[in-house]
Amino acid sequence: MTTHIDIKLDIIRDDSNVTKTINVTLNKHSTDTELTKTYNDENGDEQSYLYMGYVDSTITATKSMVYTIPDENQTNLIVGTEPHNHANELAYQEKYLLWWAGIKESDVYETKHTELVTGV
Repeated sequence: MTTHIDIKLDIIRDDSNVTKTINVTLNKHSTDTELTKTYNDENGDEQSYLYMGYVDSTITATKSMVYTIPDENQTNLIVGTEPHNHANELAYQEKYLLWWAGIKESDVYETKHTELVTGV
């Protein structure tokens, strides 16, 4: 039997716009769902593709935790701005990957994930 777990990260910044914590939500789903993603390509033409994802109506259990970002991995970089700043995007992605690795390596995450998989 396949276990369907969807993980959502909500990055929290302090008053000076520095990343401090991440609210992590793990959702167990009864199934995955075929979804459509639509976007405009570089020519402005609308494109779409199908992918397997999750919808709220299939959630059967939820666990959550707060991950505190180590001081050396906190940042005030902002992404998704216009005009596009490629260097900021890459620097932020490096931090994000460190955060994700830290979350997955944490004992709390392992416990929450195991509880969802085993139904505890």
